[in-house]
Amino acid sequence: MTDRPVLELQDVVPASTARTSRQPPAVTGTPAPVNEWRDWTGRTRVTSFRLPIELLDELAEQAARTGIAAGHLALGHLVAGLDHGDDDAVAQADRAIRALTAGKRNARRNAHP
Repeated sequence: MTDRPVLELQDVVPASTARTSRQPPAVTGTPAPVNEWRDWTGRTRVTSFRLPIELLDELAEQAARTGIAAGHLALGHLVAGLDHGDDDAVAQADRAIRALTAGKRNARRNAHP
């Protein structure tokens, strides 16, 4: 496991893709059981997020290693993050935001000696 921050996109998933009332919510910090899955319609929607280039590079490297499309891997990571609950997502988002802010600050500092 690396010390790189992991960006979870929990708070940007549309409510229409949330779990149905038939499914119990995942326990915070505990992955959902393997046999529990989501009921999806098969419909998709295009969206975009501004993400750190290093995170996208990491995803591209994983796609190259595994032979799985980056979009499919991103979907898998997003689902895994959702399975871990709100507390974990908030903690990871906080780490990611702090790392991104520090990176921007360093870039500005290095651009103006």
